Amino acid sequence: MMDIKDPGPELGLGLKGLDPLFNLLASRQHETRVGAADRLAHFMQLQSRRLPGDRFAEVANEVTGKIIDLINGFDVHGKIGGIMLIGMLAEHLSVRENMILRITTCFHRIFEQSDNPTVLEMAARTLGNLTRQGKAFFVEIVNDEVRGAFRWLPGPQNPPP
Repeated sequence: MMDIKDPGPELGLGLKGLDPLFNLLASRQHETRVGAADRLAHFMQLQSRRLPGDRFAEVANEVTGKIIDLINGFDVHGKIGGIMLIGMLAEHLSVRENMILRITTCFHRIFEQSDNPTVLEMAARTLGNLTRQGKAFFVEIVNDEVRGAFRWLPGPQNPPP
């Protein structure tokens, strides 16, 4: 098991060095998932400062793909770890809107596909926290998800504006 306190992989080792952290995101232990998410968010924050935009976009695409794989997977703990990482990345990388936008658009899949209350609550809390960032595109994503939720409710189909 990887020590979640060590400084983390450098890009020179390739992004394969991040695989152990993504594996830890699917841990049954909450503290392990938090530690892995924190290290990955910190790693991405450092890379966003160090790398030119096009190189960071490549790294972000690969990391985003891994997050989406976790969220779309069958493992509940992996879904929770992926959602946790989205929330941390949104806090650290709000200036990199493209990455966050791509990740957060997968929330509708979480709400449509998951029947696990823990996963749904974590996703709802993360969406709520995104609105606190004060960025218009986060608020729009949350509004879209709320409108979608109203469509699932029985009764009149007139969601609030």
